[in-house]
Amino acid sequence: MQMIDYKPLGTIVKVAGNDKRFMITGRAISVVLKKGDKPKMFDYAAVLYPEGIGNRHLYFQDSDISEVVFRGFADEEEERIMERLKDYLSGTDLERASRDDYNRSTKQ
Repeated sequence: MQMIDYKPLGTIVKVAGNDKRFMITGRAISVVLKKGDKPKMFDYAAVLYPEGIGNRHLYFQDSDISEVVFRGFADEEEERIMERLKDYLSGTDLERASRDDYNRSTKQ
């Protein structure tokens, strides 16, 4: 599995093809986009910034980030979590979501 240099939670980004800003709320997210489909992995889940309301998330890959507006807080605990996450992901066979999957996630 491709290793990502994950951004910290709370990072504000712009995503290619979208004028809005989003705040990252989750990383390495397993999503079932359609009932009966196998889960696929997205690098990030995010909410609209500054609204941050509702239960809708945008799912996207690290390569979809067009701009980092603000980098979230990171400390030693964050570094430890990221090492554990990278260890876990190196042993998983979870399929990464494609651009088509990303487009489907924006229509949920």
